[in-house]
Amino acid sequence: MRSNARLSIYRSTFFIVVLLLFSSIFNLHVFSGVTPNSSSRIIDVSSASYRIEYYFRIESLNGKMRLQIPLPGNITFQSSRIIERTGEVALASIVGKNGNTVLYIESSDNLFEGRIVFNITVYTPYNISGELYKYNLRSLINSKFGLSSEDYEKYVKPTYWWNYSDPEVSNYTEDLKREILGDENITLGEAVSKIRDFVVSTITYEVQEKRVHVKKVLELHKGDCSDYSDLFVTITRCIGIPSRRALGLILTDWSDAERSYKPLGHAWPEIYVPEIGWVPVETTLTSNESALGPGEFSSAYLTLFIEEELPSVNKWDPLNGDLLVKPDETWYPGYGLPLKLDSALNVESQIKISHFSSGMRIGSENFDEYIFLSAIFLLAFVALSTMLVMWKRMKSYEKVLIEVSSI
Repeated sequence: MRSNARLSIYRSTFFIVVLLLFSSIFNLHVFSGVTPNSSSRIIDVSSASYRIEYYFRIESLNGKMRLQIPLPGNITFQSSRIIERTGEVALASIVGKNGNTVLYIESSDNLFEGRIVFNITVYTPYNISGELYKYNLRSLINSKFGLSSEDYEKYVKPTYWWNYSDPEVSNYTEDLKREILGDENITLGEAVSKIRDFVVSTITYEVQEKRVHVKKVLELHKGDCSDYSDLFVTITRCIGIPSRRALGLILTDWSDAERSYKPLGHAWPEIYVPEIGWVPVETTLTSNESALGPGEFSSAYLTLFIEEELPSVNKWDPLNGDLLVKPDETWYPGYGLPLKLDSALNVESQIKISHFSSGMRIGSENFDEYIFLSAIFLLAFVALSTMLVMWKRMKSYEKVLIEVSSI
């Protein structure tokens, strides 16, 4: 009788543990998946972390110094943390706005020197491209992509650089707009692919001396990364897809001698995707790269500046995080150079980027969600281990009962 009771306890415990294990697996699946009807975030990502060192030496020729230096900020797939500031940089103001982090320097000294060091981690999701094909574009537009009316209007309205209301621009893109909006079943991924294909087929890559307006790009059919991204943002906003432009660095060749990457300035657009956030879309492609899925990008992309709409000079507030960019973009944040707000400045700057770490990250941007996932994994491990132990003991007692009953 005692053996039968113990066997019943083992069987009951075994089935309870099995239920716990399946519950853990189910919760992990639900929590890690991103669907158009859930508020979950993508958590299956690879990550790469870098150590970035900026050195600045600014000399004023008239005893007046004002300048801004863009630093990597915290956005959907990028996190940044300042770990060291030396020299006058330690006294400068660091402000943030709309994902941008800006070092603002205002001084009456003739010389400003300093160094700033920070760690930056870039997360590359594995399934982001496939997710875009799950969203119906018309439904997203009708729901304003889940944004407030004010934010949605902000990210789809025409601006100076993305002025789709200009007849010279709208006449050129009208057929594409009609094709996309005329298809009630088209997905966000399909629309983004069509727009990108249009941009790639319209522009032949050629480095420009300065930023060119979209209507000029459509006239010349030539441009660089700024022009590719500007045309893409113009069309997506025209159709009703929230978009903006990012500027920053692409890390290319690694130097063993200097223990540093060679950074290249670059620009690319981002689109807003509900429940995910801002997703980069590489548009500066050659015909051989056209197979790259929308939303696919590399951890070698470091974002320094997000352009949503440029503030006018009379509304510019540097201490509120506004970053003023010259209209011709002769200053380019991709090269890590300061924006000189006073022309009588001699500026020397150096940037060094070294690899910090890389790996698989299963977690979200929020630490509490990471703890929750860790607890699920731990529960699943304990449940599986307990289940195996109970299974062995249950089989052992069954064998004993069979032997006893046969005596």
